[in-house]
Amino acid sequence: MSTDSRSSRLEALPAALAVAVGLLVASFGHWLIDGGGALPSGSMLQGLNPSTIWSTQIGLDLAQFALSQLVLHLAFGICAWLLACAARHAWPKYPASRTTWLALWLLLGTFWVLIANAAHYPRSRLGDHLYVFARSGWAGWTVLDTVSALVGALALATVGTAAYRQFGGRPSRGNASWLTAASLTLVATGTAFVTQPAAGLDVATRPHVILLGLDSMRCDLSQSDTQPGLAPNLNRFLAASTRFDDAMTPLARTFPSWMSILTGKHPHTTGAVVNLLHADQMKLGDTLPAAMRRAGYRTVFGIDEVRFANIDESYGFDQTITPRMGAGDFLLGMLNDAPLSNLVANTRLGQWLFPFTHANRAASTLYDPDTYVERLDRELEFDRPTFLALHLTLAHWPYVWADASNVDVSTPENWTAAHYWPAVQRVDRQFADVLAMLERKGALRNALVVVLSDHGEAIGQPGDSPWAMTGPEEDPYAWKYITGHGTSVLSPHQYRVLLALRGFGPAQGLLPAPGAVAAPTSLEDIAPTLDAWLNLRMRDTFDGRSLLPLLHADKTATADFADRIRFTETEFNPRGFLPGQRQTGSAMVEALRFYELDADSGRVYIRRSERPRLLRERQYAATRGTEMVAAIPGALSPGFRFIHLDTARSSLPQHLDGPPDPQSAPGAAALWTALHRRFGEALGAGSTVAQLADEPQAEDRAGRGQATVGLKVADGVTQRVTF
Repeated sequence: MSTDSRSSRLEALPAALAVAVGLLVASFGHWLIDGGGALPSGSMLQGLNPSTIWSTQIGLDLAQFALSQLVLHLAFGICAWLLACAARHAWPKYPASRTTWLALWLLLGTFWVLIANAAHYPRSRLGDHLYVFARSGWAGWTVLDTVSALVGALALATVGTAAYRQFGGRPSRGNASWLTAASLTLVATGTAFVTQPAAGLDVATRPHVILLGLDSMRCDLSQSDTQPGLAPNLNRFLAASTRFDDAMTPLARTFPSWMSILTGKHPHTTGAVVNLLHADQMKLGDTLPAAMRRAGYRTVFGIDEVRFANIDESYGFDQTITPRMGAGDFLLGMLNDAPLSNLVANTRLGQWLFPFTHANRAASTLYDPDTYVERLDRELEFDRPTFLALHLTLAHWPYVWADASNVDVSTPENWTAAHYWPAVQRVDRQFADVLAMLERKGALRNALVVVLSDHGEAIGQPGDSPWAMTGPEEDPYAWKYITGHGTSVLSPHQYRVLLALRGFGPAQGLLPAPGAVAAPTSLEDIAPTLDAWLNLRMRDTFDGRSLLPLLHADKTATADFADRIRFTETEFNPRGFLPGQRQTGSAMVEALRFYELDADSGRVYIRRSERPRLLRERQYAATRGTEMVAAIPGALSPGFRFIHLDTARSSLPQHLDGPPDPQSAPGAAALWTALHRRFGEALGAGSTVAQLADEPQAEDRAGRGQATVGLKVADGVTQRVTF
């Protein structure tokens, strides 16, 4: 073949590739303009590790991401070039060169990509400008439908006409090669967006055990009068379950809560007191999945958000269905927004090319709840007894997903609630889809299902705290910052959780008739309950208690539970990671100063040196019945303030100058003792009582989980105190 002949066959291909690269550069150019440039500059990455970033796992992850983006965009250019070749062959009498046809197909393809991206991902950087246009239309047809039909019809007509002209006469293998490639490209483009669910067969002789966690789900949704019908699928499940209406978590964060679920122990027993700890800083001991595995169960863990909950096979699981873990999850979750790659992110091709994006709640603007359910459907099997621990995080801040509607918020104070409720509605549908998938795969023919929330959520409303709040006009900081979870021990909606048990098939006989149990319970009780139920013989002592006596209506156990003292505490709250706060590049940089990068694994961990300080700067509480004794770190001086709150007697707390008198205040005295026994390491020498004082820096500290309230002291004077 001569050089001229080869050049003729490749005519316009370099131009196609150049335009594709230009589209790639344009898609990410905003990071160099709008302040996101902190990522490309490497300042954030170098702050994690003093070594050269490209010698670490995160460097490899970033390189893989860049290569995937390049390959995808080059494929787009090649596809346009192949269609240009087909058009030139289909209509040879039309006075247009292959370059002209290429320009047409690149314009049509780019236009379709932008319209499709806007329609499917309105919160993406380019999607928000075109969403209204892409979704507008007439007679049931949107602009996207119309453009897709026209571009698709033109592509099929081009390839079809070219094929007819080519094979209608005498075929030539050389001349037909590009036509075959064009046809295969169209077929591959279509199949890349199709997923095929896997089938399953239940042959289990023992019941499957399924834990379904709903992140940030408030415990009052089933009794909500202000939001009727908000979670109908969840409420139907709860109505057919044994519900524990007074359940709480010992620490209102996902990872510490799940460690208590999987071990039956308190966070200060295991050391799992903060997210992203080094493994050698925890002593989990025997875990529920490890015990289930010894009993012959397959053990599976699934979660759609792993930035702060790196739960992998090392915790006793045979299989995990999660996004890829590591620093790349933080960085690429912010960097992954490009129109072309967005369109494949939720496909099987996207799972291979962009593992930090596919079915990943952390990439909120691209997250499709259905994609994660489809992934579960593909990867889950129930051909033998299975222990499945699954956690859905859609109701977690920032409360948005790919096709979430824009919420009209009249005042900043209503921001959290206005965004939280729609997220609850959507995760309720996802919850129903998961149950339907499990039923279709045969998992519910014989199963014990536990539905729980790892923590609740405060949404910035006065009812989210038992304190006597005056209202935003008179005292805006009294309630404005009671939001999120793990930010205030004075907000029951943060640490109270959902907990319900339901049997399916033969396992239904293991439970009493559906109904409510009022005894105080904890997420620590799940492991000892399953241990006793299934005779797992876990090897460690529990902090939690088996709930079987309550299920059997044992009166002695009911009385014993009623006298139970439970604990809760707050956690680390970096700026930009609380409801209503924008997660900017600078906020990410500031937060990452508390973390370090493991160069070999690419995992992010809390710096070892930060753990003692983080324990000194959090709130602690012991509670029983309507009473609570809480330790609040001093704002301007070291040590802790102590308060006693009894909502049955007063909505105002009492300041404690020292241990309460057991004779005059036996409840407070018992809680004081229990608080110091449980949190002795954290309170330590810093448990001295600080003087109450007016704190003008309340607004600055509120973002760290502190709140300003009015406190009535003995002389009847109300002082302002910052916690």
